[in-house]
Amino acid sequence: MAELSGWEIVRLTWQIQHRLFSAAAEGLQDLGIHPKALAILAILEALPHPGDIARSIGSPPPTVSNILQSLEAAGWVDRASDQTDRRRIAYRRTPAGDQILALGIERVDRAAAESLQQLSPDELGRLHELLIRAAGPGPVVDGPSG
Repeated sequence: MAELSGWEIVRLTWQIQHRLFSAAAEGLQDLGIHPKALAILAILEALPHPGDIARSIGSPPPTVSNILQSLEAAGWVDRASDQTDRRRIAYRRTPAGDQILALGIERVDRAAAESLQQLSPDELGRLHELLIRAAGPGPVVDGPSG
């Protein structure tokens, strides 16, 4: 087996992410949400500030701001002044945002189950363990709380 390079890890994880979001695209489109907007909804609890979100997902700040504005227009997020620094804007999911995030995650989970069915349950469990270890510490990207 060839040595696993950093680039190969990036390439393969990008390919898996693209494959899963492509498989889930129709279901997400039915919900009216783009995969990147779904990712922002998921990370919002850990990173409520637009600049932090942009750095975390590797998107330009104006792109993140546009997505946040569309999420706000849809009623899925609220914005307010940050409690600790009134000069900064902080976003949070609304109950409707929690609901659309849960539905979006459900669509992605369904697409993953179909796309990764060539892996056994043991292989999927091992892959999960390895991905957690490889990801290391960082912002927690989760679904809606509660």
